[in-house]
Amino acid sequence: MTLEASAQRGRQRETSLLITDVGLIDGTGSALRPGVNILVRDGNRASAGCSGDSTADLIVNGHGLYAIPGLIDGHVHIGTRPWAEEVDQLGRALQGGVTSVMDMAGDTRSTGALSRAVLVGDVEGPSIYYVALVAGPAFFTDP
Repeated sequence: MTLEASAQRGRQRETSLLITDVGLIDGTGSALRPGVNILVRDGNRASAGCSGDSTADLIVNGHGLYAIPGLIDGHVHIGTRPWAEEVDQLGRALQGGVTSVMDMAGDTRSTGALSRAVLVGDVEGPSIYYVALVAGPAFFTDP
């Protein structure tokens, strides 16, 4: 995506989604909160427990459904397979509720490219955080 296309994307109208009557597991250890309304603006949660917002672009009845916080996978290795496989894996992770991953010392060139692609919206996936491994030749030959 070009810088111009990215700027154009930022000027698009904000969209909103209201999910009503959902069971909320907030991740604090508290009991399930039934009947919660969750407002999502431009793809990000804006509020939970809000009253009905009839100005939302889309209203979905969430009765019988559950919402949980985004999951974090703190130890992954990405950037080691062909691009299409990596993109597919990231998309499946996001669909499974993983909103952030931490790559543990993979190839920062390909991991960085994937991270940028997710950041600008070219690839659908969780946010990617990564570290670089700095070592000499002996590290790679040490049995």
